[in-house]
Amino acid sequence: MLHIHTNVLSIDDLKQFRQYGSKTAGHPEHHLVPAIDVTTGPLGQGISNAVGLSVASHYLAARFNKPDIQIFTNKVWCIASDGDMMEGVQAEAASFAGHQKLDNLIVFWDNNKVTIDGHTDIAFTENVPMRYRAYGWHTISVKNADTDFKGIESAIIEALQVKDKPVLIELNTTIGFGSDVADTPKVHGTPLNKEQLANIKKKFGFNPDEFFTVPQAVYDHYAKVRARTHKKVEEWNTKYAQYASKYPEDYKVLQSIINGNFTLEEFQKFMPKVNEKNVGTRVTSGLVLNVLAKNLPGLIGGSADLTPSNNTALDGEKTFKPGVRDGRYIEFGIREHGMQAIANGIQYYGFKGLVPFTATFFVFFQYLLPSIRVAALESLREIIILTHDSIGVGEDGPTHQPVESLAMLRALPNINVFRPADQLEVSACYTAGLTGPSRPSIFVLSRQNAPPLEGSSFEGALKGGYVVKKVENPKLVIVGTGTEVNLALKTAELLPFPVQVVSLPCMEIYNTQSKEYKRSVFPKDVPVLSVEAACSFGWERYSHKHVGVDTFGLSAPANKVYEHFGLVPEKVAEKAKQLVDFYSKYPVPELVERI
Repeated sequence: MLHIHTNVLSIDDLKQFRQYGSKTAGHPEHHLVPAIDVTTGPLGQGISNAVGLSVASHYLAARFNKPDIQIFTNKVWCIASDGDMMEGVQAEAASFAGHQKLDNLIVFWDNNKVTIDGHTDIAFTENVPMRYRAYGWHTISVKNADTDFKGIESAIIEALQVKDKPVLIELNTTIGFGSDVADTPKVHGTPLNKEQLANIKKKFGFNPDEFFTVPQAVYDHYAKVRARTHKKVEEWNTKYAQYASKYPEDYKVLQSIINGNFTLEEFQKFMPKVNEKNVGTRVTSGLVLNVLAKNLPGLIGGSADLTPSNNTALDGEKTFKPGVRDGRYIEFGIREHGMQAIANGIQYYGFKGLVPFTATFFVFFQYLLPSIRVAALESLREIIILTHDSIGVGEDGPTHQPVESLAMLRALPNINVFRPADQLEVSACYTAGLTGPSRPSIFVLSRQNAPPLEGSSFEGALKGGYVVKKVENPKLVIVGTGTEVNLALKTAELLPFPVQVVSLPCMEIYNTQSKEYKRSVFPKDVPVLSVEAACSFGWERYSHKHVGVDTFGLSAPANKVYEHFGLVPEKVAEKAKQLVDFYSKYPVPELVERI
């Protein structure tokens, strides 16, 4: 379609399918071809993204449409497979869509009943339309979608008339229809051989000796389709110009959402730079989120049923729901994976300033991970708030203490992982995440109190890492993140030699700094001790020894858990002395200048 309809892809592009440097990758990739709406491949993501696109469209229509000028009237169309219908993320997103009555969403389900292992009835026999009706969808079935084109047309006409419900159109098809291997798994992922290609071409009246040939009649037909489309685009552009003239203030706000030109200079004007609250960073995150909501009209999102715990409520904002589509707070319910895939869909709408935020407990981030990974691949600007960041959760025990999760997230390319130490760093981290390169930003936030730190710096945190306590001729550097920066400062006070203390709220941003700046943070030939209430994996790049948690946690009051793992000033001081003593006998390995 991207060849015959829009000519975004050439015949030569199609010939290079799955080849090195090709636009036509093995799975559709938005960053390679922006005309591809969303990056799919991981099953269940596409239909869930479609729900996000529907949410974005509903919000924009409610916020900006006027009785006399309707600028957002589009439907969202999605094609889903048997595999999509088996995935859990699809069920979460479809349940959300039905509850929300997203009536601008129409999904075609290609029910060909074949997946890689065989016919779907070896593992999947549920009545999908019945399930969708239970979700609150309107369903339509076309019994023979191989040849009943009138039936497909009638289904579309019916779908367009449905109000207050999303629509699922079941298309009963035959995979590889007309080929020698129709209705078998062989045609699922294996190209037809020359003989099979020749046979199917003969069957449908094509020249078996021609390859990558499009009949001129097809090009001519789609030229007419393009002409009609261009006319509609011109009509819309005229309407939008009228909107700009008649509603200049709304037009200005909408343009800011479309362009999303977030600059550090602009953020410096409104982001808070106070550092006065001795509360968990999840609390100060909530304060900053509300400042952002007042200044960024395209900020929209919510929590997976943890609003009071994640501190994500937006003061004075309405909740997005049927009849209140201009609400900017979304109740996702306990659907973490669906929530994140929906957020991706909101960003895929293409408006750079339409920034979704999501939230849950840090220990549940792995429910979000497949969608976070795609967001990183596609450089989607998103805010992901993960609270209750460590063994500081205390009594909830090891099931809720995410000791391994920071290392897992930091392993992902093209993502910011922030763990701020206090109120000021929280504000700086949000600023860095939203004004830097477009990519997901993850905020790992504490339930335990994070007191204001002497030496804390907004500008320093913008660099990803900086010196909180500077000394002359240090014998040791202690580096920490989050609430362990305060632990590092307390430890430094107990030691009999000069100690420099560093906060490293975002390794990814720190890594982009100059060698000279890094050397000012970590002086040459000085051993470095890292302190973080998480596993040591990954810290070897920044320190010579790590004090943390390399086993699962335990259930007890938070202070007892910290004491158990040696994350108290006296115990960390012992490790610090051992490290300094060790490197008094051996050369200190280089951390900044590496190949």
